[in-house]
Amino acid sequence: MGFFDHVFDETWKLEEQDTSLNAEEAFAAVAIAMSAVDGNIDDVEIDNLVTYLRRMRLFRDYETQHFVALFERLLRLLHQEGPEQLAVLAEEALPESLRATAFALSLDVALADGVITEEEKKMIQHLRVALNIEEELALKIADVMLIKNRG
Repeated sequence: MGFFDHVFDETWKLEEQDTSLNAEEAFAAVAIAMSAVDGNIDDVEIDNLVTYLRRMRLFRDYETQHFVALFERLLRLLHQEGPEQLAVLAEEALPESLRATAFALSLDVALADGVITEEEKKMIQHLRVALNIEEELALKIADVMLIKNRG
């Protein structure tokens, strides 16, 4: 059983919960939504996201238990709302200064396995519009992420 499998355990009861997000949750939610659009998030993807987030100033005070709580909450919201709605919740809470960075992370997540599915293409476009990323900037970010993920 994976580290986060208990979040989706059949005994877990879906309760009505607060769907408002803070900046940290919103940033991570963009990546979770992209990761989940193919219908599956595995522990390796979560580990990679935690590694990425740990390098950011936004998460510098986060310890392991903070990341566990963050991902448990976001995975519950994902299960309740679905990837597209989780992205909408994130967009509503994400500060303007973090939107391009969140978009870059979402592209990095989508490109990590070397294949962009149709669902991922739709989510990338959805995020570009929802996060108000100009097409020219989105193309520049995509170019960089393609170079980064070639190897």
